[in-house]
Amino acid sequence: MADTVRGTVPATATRGGGYLTTLTAFAAVAVAASAFDSVTRNLTLPLILKDLHLTVGVGSDIVGGGFAITAIWNWVIGPLADRRGRKRAFQATLAAAGLFSGLTSIVTQQWEYVIIAILSGACLVVQTSAEVLIAEEAPPRFRGLMMGIVIAMFSGGVLVVGLLGNVLLPSGHWRVMYVIAFFPLVLAVLAEFCIKEPERSKEVLRLRKAGDAELTHRVNVEKARQSTWRQLFAPDLRRQTIIMSAGGFFVNATPVLVLALSATYFTLYDHLPIGSIAGAVTLEAVAALAGGLLVGFASDYIAPRTLMVTFSLAGAVAIALMARHGGTSWMIFTMVLFGFFGQGALGTWPRFISDSFPTRARGTAQGFVVGMFFASNIISPVIYGNMMGAGEFAGTCAVAAASAALGAVILAFGRAVPVRAELEDISQ
Repeated sequence: MADTVRGTVPATATRGGGYLTTLTAFAAVAVAASAFDSVTRNLTLPLILKDLHLTVGVGSDIVGGGFAITAIWNWVIGPLADRRGRKRAFQATLAAAGLFSGLTSIVTQQWEYVIIAILSGACLVVQTSAEVLIAEEAPPRFRGLMMGIVIAMFSGGVLVVGLLGNVLLPSGHWRVMYVIAFFPLVLAVLAEFCIKEPERSKEVLRLRKAGDAELTHRVNVEKARQSTWRQLFAPDLRRQTIIMSAGGFFVNATPVLVLALSATYFTLYDHLPIGSIAGAVTLEAVAALAGGLLVGFASDYIAPRTLMVTFSLAGAVAIALMARHGGTSWMIFTMVLFGFFGQGALGTWPRFISDSFPTRARGTAQGFVVGMFFASNIISPVIYGNMMGAGEFAGTCAVAAASAALGAVILAFGRAVPVRAELEDISQ
């Protein structure tokens, strides 16, 4: 296969520092804005259930339906990014996120909320398209830090939601939260002027369109002409595809308990007020932001696999500790602990994926693996919601902790991706 690989890897990044700073900031704001919907739904769920006369079980089923849309969107947007470009995929996810999240502000009927809430699962796909853009533009020595900053800003969005929730939700003004959530629509328009298509992607797009092209970055021409789905399950990538998908599936079955159902959990189990819970969510976001930034920076020196496994196992312990019946202080302690380790682990997750697959199939790979990552949330909130409805609160934590631990063990068998390597040196 060596004779089918063409192109050379430039010694320096294809973009200047000014553009890389702009791209990182833009992607970080976009990811923060995409977080607004899912976390707002967590904090506002008890109020919405009351106003629209829905049960906890139905509410958790809706959360599961939303994550089904997240998975499906990821499976669609990944191949779109490979076939139409990273920039167009990014804009499409921003537009969908702003539309469906913002429309929640005007729902008045149960069926309206069910439809809009499920479709808003598109919000979480913004992360996928943003991280592919960053991965393909970042120079090797800063790739972990840049990707860590972007994914950590999901927690920045959580922090904003927590602060706003402290002000607006005690008085019942949940609709105002969703008016703010129209913001990604503005970003979709601005992206047309601020974001460029990565050179790596442009070369592969030209290769597929014309059948041949002058290449600067290394590309396996023969494989690049194949279906991107076929490439993922070809012998050279199949093992990593399966391990990343299965490991991510189980790891991400855990955070939904904190990000989507913690308000319901602590309200029913510990009988804590929504204001205190919003404060705990805010502190969890601060801890997650710190953990994500630390892990992102560290992944430029330590293999992403090692960081992902270690922090995920620590996050599993934090969730297990939530089973202890306690008050506000214990809630804050366990939420902060999970934020730093469990959520912080995700600061290197996008890099782990991007570094595992070549440019010729990176969009599809990112979409497929992240789609499987969120696919677990189709069923996990239903399981947690029904268990809480039956009064099995300790059991809920045990299941969530076990899932995170299992995912970490599976990921430990994945490929140890070298740090500070050019993307085209990692996999062809």
